[in-house]
Amino acid sequence: MCLIALALGVDPHYPLLLLANRDERYERPSLPSAPWPEDRRVLGGRDLIAGGTWLAVRSDGRFAAVTNRYRPEARPGRRSRGELPAAFILGDASAAEYLAALRQRRDDYAPFNLLLGDLREAVWFESESGESGRLARGLFTIGNGPVRTPWPKAERLLERLAAQLGRHPLAPAALLAMLADDKPTPAHPAGTAGEPPVMEQSPIFLVGERFGTRASTVVIAAADGSVRYVEQCFGPGGRPLGPPTAWRAHARAERALPEAAALGLVRPERRG
Repeated sequence: MCLIALALGVDPHYPLLLLANRDERYERPSLPSAPWPEDRRVLGGRDLIAGGTWLAVRSDGRFAAVTNRYRPEARPGRRSRGELPAAFILGDASAAEYLAALRQRRDDYAPFNLLLGDLREAVWFESESGESGRLARGLFTIGNGPVRTPWPKAERLLERLAAQLGRHPLAPAALLAMLADDKPTPAHPAGTAGEPPVMEQSPIFLVGERFGTRASTVVIAAADGSVRYVEQCFGPGGRPLGPPTAWRAHARAERALPEAAALGLVRPERRG
């Protein structure tokens, strides 16, 4: 996962909106998002090498996501970063409690940024600096660099998300379209934001044959307690792997269920 945009407590119809692009090597095996056998209220993808996840959401609005920090010289962690959001989403500790325990063992992992929260608040954490912050209301982005450093593609995504706030009903297809933007943005110099200084990695949507955006995910938590989780997976060259998949859950439900195809989602055009 390399880019996340969050709107928390900003739109009265939708207390939580989360948009995310997962950027990864295509050769790394993983499962697309689906309910987890450990807890059928949880939706998220699974890494088949280490068993963790990059993003997961529970039917009551609890969510967790991790991004890797770009550090070519960093040594591999003793533990997988994907276990961090997985452990939080399957537990009931508050985000503050979880981070307090994590601080004592953050060096067990390669550098990362972590985002945890629910419908009331969110917290972020940088493993390298040990910095953290709380968000009770507002717009927020997190990527592969320092959280407080402006990132052109993150700012572009956040501006487009802000323009959608107040619209009701909110169309998942419109949010997926924001994540599919492969137009270049200004690249940062080396070391400025923690990403490599190449234009190929500056768009919101990364297209490549070995590495690129593998999944675009939209989470819409509504004021009525419902949660919609929509995901489009991609292969090399940005080619869609079938149509988007959609799930619906509710805060009072024991499991998430597939949503009917009547969402109005349109299969993205084949790239290239």
